[in-house]
Amino acid sequence: METPMTKQNTLKRLIRARISETGETYSTARRHFHVYERNRVMSQQLIDECAKGDVAAVKALIGKGANVNYRGTHGNTPLGYSAYSGHDEIVRFLLDAGADPNIAAYDGWSALALAVYEGHPRPAKLLLESGADPHFVHGESGENLLHVAVAKSDQGENASQCVALLLRAGVDPNGKTKQGVETDSFYNVTVYSETPLHWAAAYGDEATVKMLIDAGADVSIEDGRGDTPLVWSGRHRRQSSIRSLLGTP
Repeated sequence: METPMTKQNTLKRLIRARISETGETYSTARRHFHVYERNRVMSQQLIDECAKGDVAAVKALIGKGANVNYRGTHGNTPLGYSAYSGHDEIVRFLLDAGADPNIAAYDGWSALALAVYEGHPRPAKLLLESGADPHFVHGESGENLLHVAVAKSDQGENASQCVALLLRAGVDPNGKTKQGVETDSFYNVTVYSETPLHWAAAYGDEATVKMLIDAGADVSIEDGRGDTPLVWSGRHRRQSSIRSLLGTP
Protein backbone atom coordinates (compact mmCIF):
# COMPACT_ATOMS: atom_id res chain seq x y z
CA MET A 1 0.00 0.00 0.00
CA GLU A 2 1.40 3.38 -1.00
CA THR A 3 2.11 5.69 1.95
CA PRO A 4 2.43 9.51 1.96
CA MET A 5 6.24 9.11 1.92
CA THR A 6 6.23 6.87 -1.15
CA LYS A 7 3.79 9.25 -2.81
CA GLN A 8 6.21 12.10 -2.14
CA ASN A 9 9.14 10.17 -3.62
CA THR A 10 7.00 9.24 -6.60
CA LEU A 11 6.15 12.90 -7.16
CA LYS A 12 9.82 13.84 -7.12
CA ARG A 13 10.53 11.24 -9.78
CA LEU A 14 7.64 12.50 -11.88
CA ILE A 15 8.89 16.07 -11.62
CA ARG A 16 12.36 15.01 -12.75
CA ALA A 17 10.81 13.10 -15.64
CA ARG A 18 8.72 16.12 -16.60
CA ILE A 19 11.78 18.36 -16.60
CA SER A 20 13.56 15.86 -18.83
CA GLU A 21 10.66 15.53 -21.27
CA THR A 22 9.36 19.10 -21.46
CA GLY A 23 12.36 21.20 -20.65
CA GLU A 24 10.43 22.85 -17.83
CA THR A 25 12.69 24.89 -15.60
CA TYR A 26 13.79 23.58 -12.27
CA SER A 27 12.22 26.55 -10.50
CA THR A 28 8.81 25.76 -12.01
CA ALA A 29 9.06 22.11 -11.08
CA ARG A 30 10.23 23.02 -7.61
CA ARG A 31 7.29 25.39 -7.19
CA HIS A 32 4.91 22.57 -8.10
CA PHE A 33 6.55 20.35 -5.52
CA HIS A 34 6.33 23.02 -2.82
CA VAL A 35 2.61 23.42 -3.49
CA TYR A 36 2.18 19.68 -3.07
CA GLU A 37 4.30 19.65 0.09
CA ARG A 38 2.38 22.58 1.60
CA ASN A 39 -0.90 20.81 1.00
CA ARG A 40 0.47 17.57 2.45
CA VAL A 41 1.67 19.28 5.63
CA MET A 42 -1.59 21.16 6.01
CA SER A 43 -3.61 17.98 5.57
CA GLN A 44 -1.50 16.21 8.19
CA GLN A 45 -2.17 19.13 10.51
CA LEU A 46 -5.86 18.58 9.85
CA ILE A 47 -5.53 15.00 11.06
CA ASP A 48 -3.75 16.19 14.22
CA GLU A 49 -6.44 18.76 15.01
CA CYS A 50 -9.21 16.24 14.38
CA ALA A 51 -7.63 13.88 16.89
CA LYS A 52 -7.36 16.70 19.45
CA GLY A 53 -10.89 17.95 18.83
CA ASP A 54 -10.02 21.55 17.98
CA VAL A 55 -13.09 22.57 15.98
CA ALA A 56 -11.85 26.07 15.13
CA ALA A 57 -8.51 24.78 13.85
CA VAL A 58 -10.24 22.11 11.76
CA LYS A 59 -12.52 24.66 10.14
CA ALA A 60 -9.61 27.01 9.47
CA LEU A 61 -7.51 24.31 7.81
CA ILE A 62 -10.35 23.14 5.60
CA GLY A 63 -11.01 26.76 4.69
CA LYS A 64 -7.40 26.97 3.51
CA GLY A 65 -7.80 23.90 1.32
CA ALA A 66 -6.72 20.97 3.49
CA ASN A 67 -7.79 17.64 2.00
CA VAL A 68 -10.68 16.19 4.04
CA ASN A 69 -9.92 12.74 2.62
CA TYR A 70 -6.17 12.82 3.19
CA ARG A 71 -4.74 9.53 4.41
CA GLY A 72 -2.07 9.66 7.07
CA THR A 73 0.79 7.27 7.77
CA HIS A 74 -1.49 4.34 8.60
CA GLY A 75 -4.16 5.27 6.10
CA ASN A 76 -6.53 6.85 8.60
CA THR A 77 -8.39 9.95 7.45
CA PRO A 78 -9.35 13.08 9.41
CA LEU A 79 -12.81 11.53 9.69
CA GLY A 80 -11.36 8.34 11.13
CA TYR A 81 -9.40 10.20 13.78
CA SER A 82 -12.34 12.38 14.82
CA ALA A 83 -14.69 9.38 14.96
CA TYR A 84 -12.19 7.39 17.03
CA SER A 85 -11.81 10.32 19.44
CA GLY A 86 -15.56 10.89 19.73
CA HIS A 87 -15.60 14.44 18.37
CA ASP A 88 -19.09 14.39 16.84
CA GLU A 89 -19.12 18.10 15.94
CA ILE A 90 -15.99 17.63 13.86
CA VAL A 91 -17.39 14.44 12.33
CA ARG A 92 -20.48 16.37 11.24
CA PHE A 93 -18.39 19.22 9.83
CA LEU A 94 -16.10 16.90 7.88
CA LEU A 95 -19.05 15.03 6.39
CA ASP A 96 -20.66 18.32 5.36
CA ALA A 97 -17.32 19.30 3.79
CA GLY A 98 -17.33 16.19 1.61
CA ALA A 99 -15.43 13.61 3.66
CA ASP A 100 -15.97 10.07 2.39
CA PRO A 101 -17.31 7.93 5.28
CA ASN A 102 -16.16 4.69 3.65
CA ILE A 103 -12.43 5.28 3.25
CA ALA A 104 -10.76 2.67 5.45
CA ALA A 105 -7.30 2.71 6.98
CA TYR A 106 -4.69 0.33 5.62
CA ASP A 107 -5.70 -2.26 8.24
CA GLY A 108 -9.30 -2.15 7.00
CA TRP A 109 -10.85 -0.20 9.87
CA SER A 110 -13.34 2.42 8.70
CA ALA A 111 -14.37 5.57 10.55
CA LEU A 112 -17.58 3.83 11.63
CA ALA A 113 -15.67 0.82 12.93
CA LEU A 114 -13.38 3.12 14.91
CA ALA A 115 -16.33 5.01 16.42
CA VAL A 116 -17.98 1.75 17.47
CA TYR A 117 -14.70 0.35 18.79
CA GLU A 118 -14.36 3.32 21.14
CA GLY A 119 -18.05 3.31 22.10
CA HIS A 120 -19.06 6.62 20.50
CA PRO A 121 -22.74 6.39 19.41
CA ARG A 122 -23.17 9.98 18.22
CA PRO A 123 -20.35 9.90 15.65
CA ALA A 124 -21.52 6.41 14.64
CA LYS A 125 -25.05 7.71 14.03
CA LEU A 126 -23.77 10.62 11.94
CA LEU A 127 -21.65 8.28 9.84
CA LEU A 128 -24.51 5.85 9.24
CA GLU A 129 -26.79 8.71 8.23
CA SER A 130 -24.13 9.82 5.74
CA GLY A 131 -23.87 6.45 4.04
CA ALA A 132 -21.19 4.65 6.02
CA ASP A 133 -21.25 0.92 5.28
CA PRO A 134 -22.38 -0.93 8.43
CA HIS A 135 -21.37 -4.33 7.06
CA PHE A 136 -17.73 -4.14 8.09
CA VAL A 137 -16.11 -7.52 8.67
CA HIS A 138 -12.59 -7.68 10.06
CA GLY A 139 -10.38 -9.37 7.49
CA GLU A 140 -8.41 -11.45 9.98
CA SER A 141 -10.84 -12.26 12.79
CA GLY A 142 -14.17 -12.14 10.94
CA GLU A 143 -15.76 -9.88 13.58
CA ASN A 144 -18.60 -7.68 12.41
CA LEU A 145 -19.48 -4.37 14.02
CA LEU A 146 -21.88 -5.98 16.48
CA HIS A 147 -18.99 -8.03 17.85
CA VAL A 148 -17.00 -4.82 18.18
CA ALA A 149 -19.84 -2.98 19.93
CA VAL A 150 -20.64 -5.83 22.33
CA ALA A 151 -16.97 -6.07 23.27
CA LYS A 152 -17.31 -2.57 24.72
CA SER A 153 -20.18 -3.51 27.04
CA ASP A 154 -18.16 -2.24 29.98
CA GLN A 155 -18.92 1.25 28.63
CA GLY A 156 -22.57 0.81 29.53
CA GLU A 157 -25.19 2.88 27.73
CA ASN A 158 -22.84 4.02 24.97
CA ALA A 159 -22.18 0.43 23.92
CA SER A 160 -25.91 -0.40 24.04
CA GLN A 161 -26.68 2.59 21.83
CA CYS A 162 -24.08 1.45 19.31
CA VAL A 163 -25.63 -2.03 19.28
CA ALA A 164 -29.08 -0.54 18.67
CA LEU A 165 -27.78 1.63 15.82
CA LEU A 166 -26.10 -1.31 14.13
CA LEU A 167 -29.12 -3.58 14.42
CA ARG A 168 -31.30 -0.90 12.83
CA ALA A 169 -28.70 -0.62 10.06
CA GLY A 170 -29.06 -4.34 9.33
CA VAL A 171 -25.86 -5.81 10.76
CA ASP A 172 -26.18 -9.60 11.08
CA PRO A 173 -26.69 -10.63 14.73
CA ASN A 174 -25.72 -14.20 13.79
CA GLY A 175 -22.44 -13.34 12.13
CA LYS A 176 -19.60 -15.56 13.32
CA THR A 177 -15.96 -14.82 13.90
CA LYS A 178 -13.33 -16.97 12.26
CA GLN A 179 -11.94 -20.04 13.98
CA GLY A 180 -8.72 -20.02 15.99
CA VAL A 181 -7.52 -16.48 15.32
CA GLU A 182 -6.82 -13.54 17.62
CA THR A 183 -9.25 -10.65 17.86
CA ASP A 184 -8.58 -6.91 17.91
CA SER A 185 -11.50 -6.36 20.30
CA PHE A 186 -9.74 -8.06 23.22
CA TYR A 187 -6.09 -8.32 24.15
CA ASN A 188 -4.51 -11.70 23.48
CA VAL A 189 -7.81 -13.54 23.02
CA THR A 190 -8.46 -16.22 20.40
CA VAL A 191 -11.94 -16.55 18.89
CA TYR A 192 -13.72 -19.72 17.83
CA SER A 193 -16.67 -19.04 15.50
CA GLU A 194 -18.54 -16.90 18.01
CA THR A 195 -21.57 -14.67 17.47
CA PRO A 196 -22.24 -11.31 19.12
CA LEU A 197 -24.76 -13.11 21.35
CA HIS A 198 -22.04 -15.38 22.74
CA TRP A 199 -20.09 -12.31 23.80
CA ALA A 200 -23.15 -10.47 25.13
CA ALA A 201 -24.12 -13.51 27.19
CA ALA A 202 -20.65 -13.58 28.71
CA TYR A 203 -20.80 -9.89 29.60
CA GLY A 204 -24.22 -10.30 31.17
CA ASP A 205 -25.71 -7.09 29.80
CA GLU A 206 -29.40 -7.97 29.77
CA ALA A 207 -30.48 -5.06 27.56
CA THR A 208 -27.95 -5.97 24.87
CA VAL A 209 -28.85 -9.66 25.01
CA LYS A 210 -32.53 -8.82 24.59
CA MET A 211 -31.83 -6.47 21.68
CA LEU A 212 -29.87 -9.16 19.87
CA ILE A 213 -32.54 -11.81 20.44
CA ASP A 214 -35.32 -9.44 19.34
CA ALA A 215 -33.31 -8.79 16.16
CA GLY A 216 -33.14 -12.49 15.35
CA ALA A 217 -30.05 -13.72 17.15
CA ASP A 218 -30.17 -17.51 17.43
CA VAL A 219 -30.04 -18.55 21.11
CA SER A 220 -29.20 -22.14 20.17
CA ILE A 221 -26.30 -21.38 17.84
CA GLU A 222 -23.02 -23.07 18.77
CA ASP A 223 -19.52 -21.68 18.59
CA GLY A 224 -16.57 -23.64 17.22
CA ARG A 225 -16.32 -25.59 20.45
CA GLY A 226 -19.98 -26.56 20.56
CA ASP A 227 -21.00 -24.01 23.19
CA THR A 228 -24.21 -21.98 23.00
CA PRO A 229 -24.65 -18.45 24.36
CA LEU A 230 -26.37 -20.01 27.37
CA VAL A 231 -23.22 -21.99 28.15
CA TRP A 232 -21.16 -18.81 27.91
CA SER A 233 -23.57 -17.04 30.24
CA GLY A 234 -23.42 -19.83 32.81
CA ARG A 235 -19.64 -20.06 32.60
CA HIS A 236 -19.40 -16.40 33.55
CA ARG A 237 -22.22 -16.62 36.11
CA ARG A 238 -24.34 -14.01 34.37
CA GLN A 239 -27.78 -14.53 35.80
CA SER A 240 -29.47 -11.65 33.97
CA SER A 241 -28.25 -13.02 30.65
CA ILE A 242 -29.49 -16.49 31.52
CA ARG A 243 -32.97 -15.14 32.29
CA SER A 244 -33.04 -13.27 28.99
CA LEU A 245 -31.84 -16.24 26.99
CA LEU A 246 -34.44 -18.52 28.56
CA GLY A 247 -37.23 -15.99 28.15
CA THR A 248 -37.95 -15.88 31.87
CA PRO A 249 -38.98 -12.65 33.63
